[in-house]
Amino acid sequence: MALGFCGSLGLAVIVLAFLGAGERGTDNALLLTARLSFLLFWPAYSGSAMAALFGPPRHFFKNWARDFGLAFASAHLVHIGLVGWLCHINAASPLYSFAFFGIAVMWTYLLAVLSIDRLHQAVGRTCR
Repeated sequence: MALGFCGSLGLAVIVLAFLGAGERGTDNALLLTARLSFLLFWPAYSGSAMAALFGPPRHFFKNWARDFGLAFASAHLVHIGLVGWLCHINAASPLYSFAFFGIAVMWTYLLAVLSIDRLHQAVGRTCR
């Protein structure tokens, strides 16, 4: 998780240092942090399928899917912070995009919070 967050933060800081904290620099930082987040999201999302399809050599992704998912959520925090910065400098997207992506962000962090073992056990499993 820390590597995901620090990697995303480092990319954002480097881009903002070179291109400035205006709209151009923030847009480029958003592109890079989104791509890093996707690189962390993909093994979390497809780890079980890759293990089933390709067998034991891909069990690494299945066994570490939770960790990749939490690294994605922590790296995505920087991305959300940059979106907040765009709002602050009055260069934000239309409101409907916040409604659409806001729902996805809510589910992402709900899943991250529920990955805590005690909360996961408190909620319990209803289906198998």
